[in-house]
Amino acid sequence: MATLTGVFNFTTGGVTCATQNVAKSIWLGKPSIISQTLNGGSYFPGSQICPGNHWVGVSWNGLVGSTFWNVTPGISYYSNNTTCNFTLPNNGYSSVAITVNATNSCGTSSNTSFYLSKKTYGCGSFLVSASPNPASNDLNIKTSLVSETEGIQYEAIADAVYLVDESNSKVISIVPSDASFNLDTRQIKNGIYFLHTRFGKDEFVKRIIIKN
Repeated sequence: MATLTGVFNFTTGGVTCATQNVAKSIWLGKPSIISQTLNGGSYFPGSQICPGNHWVGVSWNGLVGSTFWNVTPGISYYSNNTTCNFTLPNNGYSSVAITVNATNSCGTSSNTSFYLSKKTYGCGSFLVSASPNPASNDLNIKTSLVSETEGIQYEAIADAVYLVDESNSKVISIVPSDASFNLDTRQIKNGIYFLHTRFGKDEFVKRIIIKN
């Protein structure tokens, strides 16, 4: 980290009337990690996730020319310089390991790691359907609960539903009053988004494509 200091002199009529020192810290050299996130929140070792779509994110010090993500073989994913979106299958995987490093003209950063284990409870009882996908005018959402003892599916109202873009900015956020409702997507730009549906402490994420 280096600090640049600038001295600004303000003159009027050839006379300096004010002087201001301005200091700014900047990162010089190869990239360095600032922070790690999981589904938009803080990542911490021991984090657990339900099967489905999720994403991990990183923030970098310094310029980044390219990044290299390494994900547990067999896990589908796609990535950019700051985000890796992936899908944990219902079966066959008890965890997922992800590493990332970044490179610029000064060199390559050290690896940053994520290790996420699959939750063994609280997953699979709630169901969320979203159609059509890709969506154009409306996204139809239906939420339900499957009783593990009876095997019967009931309507269930989610505590919160929100749609975020790839930079994790919310474009829609609602508290539903029904188990079946529509999200108006006509004013949303085309692209990839993530639908979050929360039931108590459990949160489910679906990848949604908007194509108007």
